[in-house]
Amino acid sequence: MKKLLQAVLCLLLSAVLPACGLSSFAEDEGELTCGDYAYQLLEDGSARITAYTGDATELAVPAELDGHPVQEIGDLAFSYCCSLTTVTLPERLQTIGDAAFFGCESLTMVVLPEGLQSIGNCAFFWCNSLTSVTLPKGLQTIKSGAFYDCKSLTSVVLPEGLQTIESTAFYFCESLTSVVLPEGLQSIGNSTFSFCFSLASIEFPKGLQTIGNGAFSNCYSLTSIELPEGLQSIDDYAFADCPLLTTVVLPESLKSIGKGIFYLCQSLTSVTLPEGLESIGENAFYQCYSLASVTLPEGLESIGENAFYQCYSLASVTLPESLKSIGKGAFSQCLSLTSVMLPESLTSIGTDVFADCYASLVLTVPRDSYACQYAIENGISYTLRDQ
Repeated sequence: MKKLLQAVLCLLLSAVLPACGLSSFAEDEGELTCGDYAYQLLEDGSARITAYTGDATELAVPAELDGHPVQEIGDLAFSYCCSLTTVTLPERLQTIGDAAFFGCESLTMVVLPEGLQSIGNCAFFWCNSLTSVTLPKGLQTIKSGAFYDCKSLTSVVLPEGLQTIESTAFYFCESLTSVVLPEGLQSIGNSTFSFCFSLASIEFPKGLQTIGNGAFSNCYSLTSIELPEGLQSIDDYAFADCPLLTTVVLPESLKSIGKGIFYLCQSLTSVTLPEGLESIGENAFYQCYSLASVTLPEGLESIGENAFYQCYSLASVTLPESLKSIGKGAFSQCLSLTSVMLPESLTSIGTDVFADCYASLVLTVPRDSYACQYAIENGISYTLRDQ
């Protein structure tokens, strides 16, 4: 029955969980049995548990099977063990495999040993009753989808030394309220904390280099973020649709803002963009209805399409002398916008940049400049800058 369930689960995972990075699971070869456990011998004589056939509710996984130290929990080994409520994993365990505890819907607590090095793809996916997790020192990577859809998870302690949290690791952990990311963490993957509806605060460590696509999108309770110095890139839609986000502090190290980073952040009132920023991607502040002021730094060269679309509260903008291009619809439907100062450096302004702004909008432009010609050709009121 376990083999049949594993085969069905393999097909399910292969079909619907590509975001977790899962590939097909091979049938186990050379299995041995010891009590309720099936296992394989590894080259160094240690054991990999490949299946558990018992029905315990509270389980302490043995440190040895037939004298062989347990070093790995294999792929799918405890999947759909629906009676399990608590699991204690043995010392010397180094690896938890892909989907190892997939669908253990009654599991409320798991004790992970010091020395654990890797938690596999979707390892605790769909463990709906799991409420808290303390991850041990020595863990370097949390793989894709490791705690995906753990709806009851309220807290997680991430260890020092953790370097990478891969994509969707905590996706749809809707009860998770806060996360402290450890020093040494270098990257947060795509959609890692997406749809964590209760996540109200997050502390980002120094040394963090990248935040992936949609990493914190749809975090409906998140109110403020301060991103650390050294951060080099924020990928597309990283904080999209965080409706309570009001303040953002961006680091001086940041060179670009990707597409839709603050898309639909309707409570965002102000943002200070760092010196050295070179580009703002399309849809970056799309429908940030409350955004009343933004300071665009010298060095900025491009503003993408629809970057400030429907920023209804934005009243005035001064564009820096370094700016070369403004994309299509960048300030379209900014209904409060009455004053924009355009620099002489502009060589490209897209269509409908100021579409549906009120007739009270006045552009301030340099005489005989590209910006001046743009205003004339598009019938927009303008005044000439003092030379």
